[in-house]
Amino acid sequence: MQKVENERHQFIGKLAIALKSAEIQITFDSLKSIMKDRGYDGYSETENVGFAKVVRAAHDAFKDAGDCFTRAAIAETFTDKDGNFAYDPEK
Repeated sequence: MQKVENERHQFIGKLAIALKSAEIQITFDSLKSIMKDRGYDGYSETENVGFAKVVRAAHDAFKDAGDCFTRAAIAETFTDKDGNFAYDPEK
């Protein structure tokens, strides 16, 4: 796993790899709860639009670092409330 500068992005990447290796997908709400438990505050309680941008930024940070595995893990692990990928894992 490549190291990225943003601590939140790094944590999201590590968590995505762990979950993907166990073939587990979680919703943004679950991820948000985990992030809050780890001390990463500042997310809206009522919506996930801003939070989805944080996850997308983590995805893009690993893409920029050339870490295709972590990027794919992020894209394929975190879903919307209906279980759909929040965005296309191929992008």
